[in-house]
Amino acid sequence: MSKSSVRSSKRIIVGPANDKPEKLVKPSGIPAICANISRRRVALGMEQKELADLLSIHRNTVSSWEIGRTNPDASLVPALCDVLRLTPYELFSMEEPPQYTSREERLVNNYRKLDGKFKDHVDAMVASLVQTLEEEDVPDLYEIKFQPIRLAAGPDAGFRDITEVETFYLHNAPLLHRADGIYKVNGDSMEPTYHDGDMVLVEHIPDGSALRYGEIGAFTSGNESYVKEFQADGLHSHNEHYDVMRFGDDTSVFLIGRVLGEVRPEQYATDEEIKRYLRHKQSVG
Repeated sequence: MSKSSVRSSKRIIVGPANDKPEKLVKPSGIPAICANISRRRVALGMEQKELADLLSIHRNTVSSWEIGRTNPDASLVPALCDVLRLTPYELFSMEEPPQYTSREERLVNNYRKLDGKFKDHVDAMVASLVQTLEEEDVPDLYEIKFQPIRLAAGPDAGFRDITEVETFYLHNAPLLHRADGIYKVNGDSMEPTYHDGDMVLVEHIPDGSALRYGEIGAFTSGNESYVKEFQADGLHSHNEHYDVMRFGDDTSVFLIGRVLGEVRPEQYATDEEIKRYLRHKQSVG
């Protein structure tokens, strides 16, 4: 049976088409970790016995977790995260603490190299800038590029050239710092998750294998581009009227990146906020 391939800078293999697993029905009120174990196991096409064997535990233990009767022992959490390809935050449905951007890390590292006198100067300068920002009521905005590719979520959309790459100004939020661009969705194949015309944030992934089964990604193949859910048997639409997209050995699929979510209307800055932001940006150089 042939395999399909999805790749970015590195090729990652999508396994042979499998029978579509039954939809997981989660009992209400079970702990998040239990629901997440069951969801990820099914998404990875793994049987309970297979997961149990990988963890060197009894199959009944996995079954007990998934119905919420018991929770995994803390000592098994690292192995669970490794096998299910989840972070501990994802396993427990916890919000990850904000991460430093590369620019922030560089500033902190340079600051630590200074002696006390120079640190005092930096502290005073930062305090002055923050005071100026507060006094001028400068909005905290984040700049991000609108990419000249529209992601197909329908039968006839593909690469659509846009002559100008537009800069979007959004109210700052931690998630934006992970995104590398905004893309527009074309078509209805991802409804109800994403609709025709929605703007989505995409994080470019250097290593395609970092995209996990069950995650939504942006892909290209030939002259077409897609937003689909990545699974072992192909690229899935959320609209039940669309078939799973599968690719043969003679077709290469390239990963653009991970879809982080939709840009909501309230995230867009107003014209007046953009004017104040740009005035302040120009004044500070």
